[in-house]
Amino acid sequence: MERRMKSKLPPAGPKMERKYVEKNRRNYMKNLYNQLHSLLPASKETVMVVPDQIDAAVKYIETLKMNLDKNKKHLEELKMGLKRAQSQNQTEPGPTTKSPPQIEFHQMGPNMVVVLITSLNNIATFNNIIRLCYVEGVEVVSTRFELNGNSTLQISHQTKSNRSSTMEFIGTTLCDKMKDLIYGPSHGNDVEFQLHL
Repeated sequence: MERRMKSKLPPAGPKMERKYVEKNRRNYMKNLYNQLHSLLPASKETVMVVPDQIDAAVKYIETLKMNLDKNKKHLEELKMGLKRAQSQNQTEPGPTTKSPPQIEFHQMGPNMVVVLITSLNNIATFNNIIRLCYVEGVEVVSTRFELNGNSTLQISHQTKSNRSSTMEFIGTTLCDKMKDLIYGPSHGNDVEFQLHL
């Protein structure tokens, strides 16, 4: 009876192990192939032979590696350039020091004043100056902002009587408010501004 039981069971020899090992190997290779194929960008050629697809995947991975190496090299060059620029700024403080902004008012006509602001490096401050002009009732005719350059405002104010003294008073108070806006309320006497009215 024991002989009949043994004959009904499948043989557990090396043939069965090889069969399962080979099946697992094939499944593993299919899985690897599918993962490799999923890395490739979508191509126009949908039907490719397996060796061609593997070659295409290898070429694609090599180009990605070359691009990565090139980008790493470029990043290192940028970092070195930044370090060089910082070290030059530290060693040469003379020409790179920024001068504080200066405000100049120039009378161009009875109702026209040009405001010249030099060394202003903040567009938000420039916009706040324009807003201040509107709050003070001064019409801004034209504007031009240049980073670390000569920014200009052309303003117009209609006066009915005693034109020069009113413009002078408005220009002085407006200039004081602009100085407060740029330098803060404690600007003191070290700030230069010129009023040509």
